[in-house]
Amino acid sequence: VAAVNSVDAKGAALDTHAVHAQNFADAPWFVKAKNREFLKGDGVDGTVVEQPAYVRAVADTYRDDGYSIAFAAPVYDARGQMLGVWVNFADYGLVEGIAASVYSSKKTAGERSAAIAIADNKGTLLLDYDPAHQGSDLLQRNIAVIGKKSIEHSGIPAAAHILQTVRGEEVSRDENSNKEDAVVWQKTDGAAGFPGMGWTVIVHQPAEDVFEDIVATEHLLELVLLVSLVVVGLAGLVMGMKASRPILRLTEEIKRLSEGDYSSELHGEERRDEIGTMVAALNQISCEPAA
Repeated sequence: VAAVNSVDAKGAALDTHAVHAQNFADAPWFVKAKNREFLKGDGVDGTVVEQPAYVRAVADTYRDDGYSIAFAAPVYDARGQMLGVWVNFADYGLVEGIAASVYSSKKTAGERSAAIAIADNKGTLLLDYDPAHQGSDLLQRNIAVIGKKSIEHSGIPAAAHILQTVRGEEVSRDENSNKEDAVVWQKTDGAAGFPGMGWTVIVHQPAEDVFEDIVATEHLLELVLLVSLVVVGLAGLVMGMKASRPILRLTEEIKRLSEGDYSSELHGEERRDEIGTMVAALNQISCEPAA
């Protein structure tokens, strides 16, 4: 080790003795840099980029969980001979900060139930940001899970399909909440010549929240249909009663005539329908003298 930070990002002094005492000959980034196993892309070459992992040197120096992304490159002299390997350990909190920012924008838009996860190229969970399950809006890194558990064993919905495809969307059961979640995912493919790390970004939230507007519309339609049925039923009842009154009255009049009572004419002859025609005919019959 030729040099190491002596203060952290906040200016606090660091104890670097543990770093100087370590031998990095077997570190993956050192071996790859020696063997020129670089991450290659369009116009990008000469640098080793490791997947996020626990780094003892970082943990001992910064007194944290040491979860970092290593960027390494060989250093050559003027004759092209390798002198050593330069390495920088980027705090994975940079990635978590991006996820927290995305969640914050969704929260502002009213999507408080959205969850964000990231898996590496092998399906290992790198980030699991599920405020509803964790009970907090603050991103909390669980070092017992991050970098150790696959998304299949973490309860993330649609895990099997996520590992098999580049992108997709579906409704699947979330094992943590035991509810149907709407899930979308996309595997990263890099940018600006950087080939990317093969990570997959996953966003999921309860389907009932995603389809809230649709569900609300369905409920409204159901309510309108119910009200319509009640109105039509009442209207039919009123119209039926109105239509049956003259028929019931005519029935009573016919009964009177059948009993030999011709003391008065039947009412309703002025109607312009079949009932009026029937009343007129009966009045004519009742007025004719008996044979």
